[in-house]
Amino acid sequence: MIEFKYDAFDRVIEKATRFAGKNASESFVDRMSYDKRTKEESLTLHTREGLLGDNENTHATIISNQYDNFGRLTERHVNGLRYQYKDYDDSNRYQSVVLPNGHSATYTYHPVLGLVTKQEVSNDTSSTRRFSYNKRGLVVSDSASMTSSQYEYDAFGNPSKKTVTSLGATTENATFSYSAKGLLLSMRDFTGNTKALTYDGFGRVQQLVFGSRDATAVVDLSYDQFDRLVSQHYEDGNDQVEMYLDYGVNDMESRRRWVRNGKETLKMDLSYDQSMRIIERKTTTNGIVQTETFDYDQLGRITEFVSAGVNPPKDVTGREIVKQQFYYDHFDNITDLVTQYQNGIVNTESRIFDTDMPTRLLNIYNTHGDFPNQSFEYDALGNRVNLSQRGYQLSYNNYGQLSEIRDDQEKVIRTYHYDAIGMQSVSVDALGNIAQLYYHHDELVAIMRANESMAFSGAHSGKSLTITTDLKSTKASYSYLDGTNSNLGSTREQATHSSSSYLPFG
Repeated sequence: MIEFKYDAFDRVIEKATRFAGKNASESFVDRMSYDKRTKEESLTLHTREGLLGDNENTHATIISNQYDNFGRLTERHVNGLRYQYKDYDDSNRYQSVVLPNGHSATYTYHPVLGLVTKQEVSNDTSSTRRFSYNKRGLVVSDSASMTSSQYEYDAFGNPSKKTVTSLGATTENATFSYSAKGLLLSMRDFTGNTKALTYDGFGRVQQLVFGSRDATAVVDLSYDQFDRLVSQHYEDGNDQVEMYLDYGVNDMESRRRWVRNGKETLKMDLSYDQSMRIIERKTTTNGIVQTETFDYDQLGRITEFVSAGVNPPKDVTGREIVKQQFYYDHFDNITDLVTQYQNGIVNTESRIFDTDMPTRLLNIYNTHGDFPNQSFEYDALGNRVNLSQRGYQLSYNNYGQLSEIRDDQEKVIRTYHYDAIGMQSVSVDALGNIAQLYYHHDELVAIMRANESMAFSGAHSGKSLTITTDLKSTKASYSYLDGTNSNLGSTREQATHSSSSYLPFG
């Protein structure tokens, strides 16, 4: 049960949550207070306190904010991290933010458009990002340390060309065309592959043709009278795959089935409870059935997962998992995880979190000797800096993005670089091999390496198509994706493998 209390301005000031816990009833209360000088949502404090079933009290400050006399945010504490907002201009835009690590991020704005033209971090030239705009406020160029992009637009403001320069030398471009309604009609991506789309009268994709003269894939899509996708037909000259979708109560997907070259290869049946949560997932792979069941608590959190069949999911060490039980604290952290393996091993993983930063994992303790205990460390921005199980060390840039991984011998395994909008644009492995990533808006459409490129069809085909080019050939492939776009297999393999299965948290 959840109860709310409001102030005179209809702002939530208290939220009480009560539910049946592991051993007894549990409850916690969120309390919110606001800046009294305004009627707006100027939150000053958000705390949570409660009582667990074993009488253990919890109390934590989630967010606290401070404002100046003009109602402008000057300081924020979130999960124990402090941010300071300074140097507001005449348009009430902050020009400087002091980060938890002591560095200052500064912002420069366009005098007319008010958009950010430069973002930089003190003592870190690699963090500088620049943006320029046309008179319509559309970005025409941006740059970061390793990547810069230029943009062109059609008369309606749709992007018609994007040119990306990586590592100061390699330049690739993609072109786009749109209908009068702003629907993408065609695209030539950064790898040279093309994508052409056809729509029905309701603006739904009817057909997608994707590839090049060396390899082309065609996908036809069909819908029912309720605007739901019901089938997808894929063909690339070597393979034909049909995907069929059925729906049950409340428009929830009840079955997803794939037929490859006339033979059913994969089928997934889903059952739900009254709250529309999946309680059973039955997967049939080449005639072999695997049944998974899920139980939940009153807050909708998974409490038990059971897998029955000959192909249960595996952990990172290859052990087959048949059952897991989950226990939580008041911040939705998993505090205890009991895992039962096919070989009879049972391990309880107890997780310890920081009392001041309640979502920060500090330690993992295991009851079975096969599983080592782990301790975690963090940098000043709250990023985890170690993977103690492997001895890896992680480094981040001042935007909190992973920038480097080193092994237990301090050898660099991989480095990462990002574009001006924060998307990963370049990665370099231990041997110096470079991978360059390209996007259309925020969707990954291509990865290019020295001897290989991969082009992706994107959301228009349900993210299911890939064109791969290496030194030997160019091939199209179709991926079997579930409703969450998790990959269950691909036509690149001789058969769909049951190893492409997932535990409740991915």
